[in-house]
Amino acid sequence: MAAGPPRRAPLPPFPAEPYIPGRRGTRPLELMAWLAAQPGPPARGAARLFRHGLALFDGGYYWEAHECWEALWRSERRGAPRRHLLQGLILLAAAQVKALQGQPAGRARLMARAIERLAEAHGCAEPARRLSGVDTARLLARCSAWCAALRSERGAGSAGAPPRLGQE
Repeated sequence: MAAGPPRRAPLPPFPAEPYIPGRRGTRPLELMAWLAAQPGPPARGAARLFRHGLALFDGGYYWEAHECWEALWRSERRGAPRRHLLQGLILLAAAQVKALQGQPAGRARLMARAIERLAEAHGCAEPARRLSGVDTARLLARCSAWCAALRSERGAGSAGAPPRLGQE
C-alpha cells in the first residue's frame, strides 16, 4: 500500500514570551524549526500557517507572526495579490517590533510601507475584497487610521496597539 502525502506536524505552541530582538526572549527556534521541517511547498498548509500568523500577531507575537508570513511570502509569485497582502502584514509586524524596541521613527516608516502594500493587495482583490479570509478594506482602514495617529503624534510611539487582524 502506497503511503499518502507526508503529514504536517501540529503547529508549535506560542512561546512563553514574544521575541524582541535586542530586548528580551529568545528567537522562536521551535517555530523556525517547524517551518524548516515542513514537507513540500509552503502552499500545502498555507491557510493554516496564515491563520497561525494572524493569531500570533493579535497575541503580541509580532516577530513570530513575521516568520510565518515570510515563509508563505517567499512561495508566492511576484505581483500576486496574496504576495502584496503578505508583504503588508510582514511590514506591519516589523513596525510593531520597532515600537517594542523603542524606535518610533522606524515604526512609522514601516507602517507607511505596510499601508502601501495593503492598498496594492486591496486593489487586486476579488470583488468581495477578501484575501485569505482577511477583509482587505477593513484592514486597510484600520491600518491607515493607526498610521495617521502615529503621524499626528510625530512618531511619539504612543498611538496604541496595532489593529487586530483576526476575525471578530
